[in-house]
Amino acid sequence: MALSHGADYFVHNENGSMRLIGCMILIVIEISVLTTGIVATRISRNKYMRMDENSNLTVRYQTKETYEMSKAMIPAYVASFLVKALNILVLWAYYAANDMSLTGYAQD
Repeated sequence: MALSHGADYFVHNENGSMRLIGCMILIVIEISVLTTGIVATRISRNKYMRMDENSNLTVRYQTKETYEMSKAMIPAYVASFLVKALNILVLWAYYAANDMSLTGYAQD
């Protein structure tokens, strides 16, 4: 949350001198969310696949539920990433269309 606040400060600061830094922070946050979701899915899948038939039924059920839930969340992570990445690209295009560099300074 603090990182998001910092990104907001960089993108919306008064003189607009650090927009590129703010946009890069935002994209790093989104890539880390997507990566964390994919890694969690793979870890839970591997744990479920390594369980043998003699495992406790409750543990097997909970592990399978964890895997199924994390697998179901992947499309949401990807959709969120794509929407936010598109938003950042539109932001960059706006700065370019208004003859501003990505650092926020007007080009004379």
